[in-house]
Amino acid sequence: MHVQRGKSFAILCLALLGLAPVAAHADPIRVTGGSVGVFNGPGFEPGGAQLIGDGLRLGGDGFSAGSGPLEINPGQVGTATGSFTFDAPHPFHVLVNGQTYDAFLVGDLSFTSAPFVLPQPVNNVLTFQVPFTMTGRVRGLSQNDINGAQLFDVDVAGSGTFRATQRFIPGFGSGPGTSGSFQFEAVSATPEPASLLLLGSGVAGLFLRSRKRT
Repeated sequence: MHVQRGKSFAILCLALLGLAPVAAHADPIRVTGGSVGVFNGPGFEPGGAQLIGDGLRLGGDGFSAGSGPLEINPGQVGTATGSFTFDAPHPFHVLVNGQTYDAFLVGDLSFTSAPFVLPQPVNNVLTFQVPFTMTGRVRGLSQNDINGAQLFDVDVAGSGTFRATQRFIPGFGSGPGTSGSFQFEAVSATPEPASLLLLGSGVAGLFLRSRKRT
């Protein structure tokens, strides 16, 4: 009986330890603030991006492209998809993993959302929002050519709300003034490893106490 209880306790402890997130160097940096603007149509347009997170403050110029809700009509199904490609016209002062750099930025960000139905406009203006997720990679170079030394190379990931305003011209569809922005938001906190270990210690204490009583 005691052997069986010991095996059950060992399995429980292993399960609790398995819940603790393991940090890896290759894990993406979580973006919890900032935004990226996109434009109507599949063609790339000049734009800017700002990524904010723990030990991260990265902003730079580049080219953005939007599709999905910026290319469909009200009542149709679309997704909030888009992309942003960093360019390297001049260096930016950035913070990555807690270290500061003056770096030329290159890399790509990709945005997507679940499908949704675009609502109807009011007074020929449509304002809407939808949740999105983002993944990407950003590198920093010491100069803007192939001879530039690589200062950092990080993966980034985040989520938030895509907000857009789309104007319509009766009889012609989408008109000028259409714009959208992927706005990053912080996610709910996950349990820290230390908290999970304290929980495991509490369970162990209850187990030992129950054994003393039997």
